[in-house]
Amino acid sequence: MKGFKKDGKFRPTGNKTKSSLKKSDIRNKKTVDIHNTPNAKAKMLKIHNSVHGKKGSKTCSFCQMYGTEYVPPTRKDESLDEPKMTFGEFLKSGSYLEDEIRQRAEKGSPYFFNADTMRGFSSRISELMWQKGGSHDASYKTKDIYFVTSEENKAFGEFRGTPRAYTVRVIDVDGDIDEIGKFQEHEKLNDARHVIKDILAGDGED
Repeated sequence: MKGFKKDGKFRPTGNKTKSSLKKSDIRNKKTVDIHNTPNAKAKMLKIHNSVHGKKGSKTCSFCQMYGTEYVPPTRKDESLDEPKMTFGEFLKSGSYLEDEIRQRAEKGSPYFFNADTMRGFSSRISELMWQKGGSHDASYKTKDIYFVTSEENKAFGEFRGTPRAYTVRVIDVDGDIDEIGKFQEHEKLNDARHVIKDILAGDGED
């Protein structure tokens, strides 16, 4: 067969590399040198995989016979196949943690829930709140809590007279409360909640 030398090794040449390498060359136990050209190596591995059925083992009978290392096909990252949480599922995953954030705020942000402050801004707290990894065990006591407030400033300062809008916030275990983004950045509640959803999915800024 053209391409085989006296030593029994196949050395493809010229433009005939693709057509000269066949499954029968493997099944007839003819040693093939797959290192001569990139095209020959790729063709060899393709045929090699098809012959032993892509079992995923590190070696196969062909490998053992000829000392050729089997390169298993790359396994697709299974995490890429996992569907992202829908917004409806995200809402269902929320928890009622207002008592917890009020207790924390007493330590680190004592004026946040002050009656006069909340009255001045006509502040409201959205009842659903979220934590990374959920709030289903005792660890909720130590994890940051993400929540949404809405404000309609009727009383004082630069925001006086502003229409009701929504702010994304996070409170840590020490009771310190930070805004995520800008104050009253979102016109709709669900727009603010989408920010939290992206943070929990690792796609947003924490």
